Amino acid sequence: MKRIITILWCAIVGLVCSAQELKVTDFYMDQSDLTANQQGTMVLDQNGEKCALIKIITTGTDFRFDVGSLGVRKVEQKPGEIWLYVPFGIKKIKLNHQKFGYCEYITKVSIEKARTYVMKLHTKAVSEGGAENFGQLTVNSNPEGAEVYLDGINVGFTPYYFEYALPGKHKVSIRKVGFFDSDSEVEIKLGENAMLNEKMVKSCDIVRMPDRIDITIKDVTFSMIKVEGGTFMMGATPEQKDDKVDEKPAHSVTLSDYYIGETETTNALWAAIMGNSPSHTSANSPNIPVNTVSWDDCQKFANRLSTLTGLQFSLPTEAQWEYAARGGNRTKKYLYAGGNDGKDVGWFKKNFKDTLNEVKKKKPNELGLYDMSGNAYEWCLDWYGLYKNESVTDPVGPSSGTTKVMRSGCVGSKEREMRVSCRSSDPPSTKYPRVGMRLAMIEQ
Repeated sequence: MKRIITILWCAIVGLVCSAQELKVTDFYMDQSDLTANQQGTMVLDQNGEKCALIKIITTGTDFRFDVGSLGVRKVEQKPGEIWLYVPFGIKKIKLNHQKFGYCEYITKVSIEKARTYVMKLHTKAVSEGGAENFGQLTVNSNPEGAEVYLDGINVGFTPYYFEYALPGKHKVSIRKVGFFDSDSEVEIKLGENAMLNEKMVKSCDIVRMPDRIDITIKDVTFSMIKVEGGTFMMGATPEQKDDKVDEKPAHSVTLSDYYIGETETTNALWAAIMGNSPSHTSANSPNIPVNTVSWDDCQKFANRLSTLTGLQFSLPTEAQWEYAARGGNRTKKYLYAGGNDGKDVGWFKKNFKDTLNEVKKKKPNELGLYDMSGNAYEWCLDWYGLYKNESVTDPVGPSSGTTKVMRSGCVGSKEREMRVSCRSSDPPSTKYPRVGMRLAMIEQ
């Protein structure tokens, strides 16, 4: 009987595999395997946390994997194994192969950071009747090379031809970095070839200059300012008067080059990326900082923006934030971000107008960054923790915690809380009308 490919598109609960020919036969944590936590083989996720490593035991190649919105961080083909690096906490793993079919595995054990797991696969090509039981589907895109998803399953790249497609209505999604997603409903009929030809719409324009990158998405332009790396003293340095106990000890930090948002992320930019603005109704004008967003919301926003542009966006680490607020290697050692008079550089309790204010209405700092003192609190990437008296390079904060760092103070803050070394924190699910974000970006 002719050997063919069958792909099942259905709602799956638990472990269900196409014709039971691609299936997970065993999955467990290998307590003795330290690969995921060793220098040279350790991989970090987009939040700077250590990934889990899943060693997939199979002689097969050309598998595709999906672990949800957190995203697969790295895939390595090894002799008899595939090494799959994933963020901790994932709940399911989708596997797809043109020859063996599709499988969705719901993890039975907790996926912890820096741990190694073993997954064993059974693979066998499927045999299911003749071509008369199927339709065909051809998916093309301009430009080519876009990822194709069928009912949420990642199955390959355009141009793509399915010779044995199950009849019925199916959702086809096409995705490519730098272009907007395309979603369509296609009806596949017995013995007929359903054609889908999509001209993808460019999602952004990127203009690079020596000291900045200007990006336009849906007529909204924002700027990322280059911050040249260097070494600085982080925390309660001598000019940071009236400091708090958690700003000590001041310690040496060395940072690599990165980019940071010229302004706080605005309502206009958030809406262009996410389709709507979550901000409090009294602070929902286009050029006011987006607000009432949790740390988790900001992660989704940065991930979506990264997909649209092909650039690597995130929240700034606490060290990146403070170095930029101090003016980087152009610092004049001001008390606030851009000066020693809070009224010149930011909005706070003494001069605010009951709500957040439009960005770029106060004096910028030495790097040309606005509102890094006051206006909206800004989430940072790090878990909150106490400083140590030691030199560090490109720190990402503690490996765990209960609250995430916030910086800059806000319109309701005292001047003391606007200082460049002042720290705050809240649980990552927190949403307040005076809490927003600022983007960071690194070159890949």
